[in-house]
Amino acid sequence: MNATDTGKGEAAKLDDLTMWQVATLALFDLGGARQRLDSEDIAVRCHRLSPGRFGWKKLRHLPNLGAASEALSDARRERNGALIAGSPAENWILTPSGVDWARRYEHLLDSGARLHATRLTSREQREMEELRSHPVFNHWQEGGDFPGGNRLASAILISASSPVTAIERRLDQLASLAQVSEDAELKEYVAWLTAAFSASR
Repeated sequence: MNATDTGKGEAAKLDDLTMWQVATLALFDLGGARQRLDSEDIAVRCHRLSPGRFGWKKLRHLPNLGAASEALSDARRERNGALIAGSPAENWILTPSGVDWARRYEHLLDSGARLHATRLTSREQREMEELRSHPVFNHWQEGGDFPGGNRLASAILISASSPVTAIERRLDQLASLAQVSEDAELKEYVAWLTAAFSASR
């Protein structure tokens, strides 16, 4: 059985999930497929989803930030499928595999949150269109070499003077947005841009 599976499939309940799986769903529920979110907001949502596990021992009605942070860190581990990227300092976002995993269990969430979690906003759709209209996209389609630093930054719609961590965060975000869009070509393109960035370091 895969580490990210509960063995219960579609019949799973929130109580059947591990704490890191609940944290992954909490991040998804808050829109973490599209943007980075801080630990405190995720801790509050974890507590709402599973108060018995994400509350303090003596004050169960209050969310426990430490428990949520540990669960988020566990969801980031390779052995658990690397469903989340980030850290308490950099905030958290779902990876493409995290988006796929969360969609399998989104039926456990309140129905009101699902559209927010799984659909791109009009601004995000425009961003995806900008990615496609950039000259580097055509260069990629023609089998071109990896773009250099300034061209790569331009391709991902970020300033060339941005620090490395900002570029990494932007690539993580674009990978998640491409996954949410379910556009196979965009997913492949963002993976290529990520490989270009890794090769340049």
